Amino acid sequence: MKKNRNMLLLLYLLIGNISLAHNEPTMVTKVIGNDTEIVYMHNVVQGPINLFSESTPITAYIWTKENGFEAVTTKEVDVFYIGIGSKVEQINAGNYNRLLKKYLPNSPKLHKRIGKKGFSYKDLPTIISYYNRDKNRLQSPKTKKEEIGLITL
Repeated sequence: MKKNRNMLLLLYLLIGNISLAHNEPTMVTKVIGNDTEIVYMHNVVQGPINLFSESTPITAYIWTKENGFEAVTTKEVDVFYIGIGSKVEQINAGNYNRLLKKYLPNSPKLHKRIGKKGFSYKDLPTIISYYNRDKNRLQSPKTKKEEIGLITL
């Protein structure tokens, strides 16, 4: 029963992310070390913590004796950026553990799940959606019925 509920939750969050993926670009401030740059990115997950993506061309090269390095192929890859408001920094497989703990500081249960099944880097939109949904639920005002315990959350 609990597995079914968790699978439904993940499916719900994934469907929500897919619907947000094709929106208009948003102007954000990208932090690169000590420098900043204003760019347009697509908002993948919106909430207390935002997740943006930026298409970046990646070129593969090979080395040949005749010509040295030659470009073989170029493809567009989505690079993710995490932030609060419109100030974002790049998040990748190498730094996502550290940045999730930085941006999701009051979520020790989530910290324990990072890197496990369903909470790896490839699940980043789902992780951020999960956190935002949980944070919004905790911050929303309770009705009178909820306060006196007639409704369980």
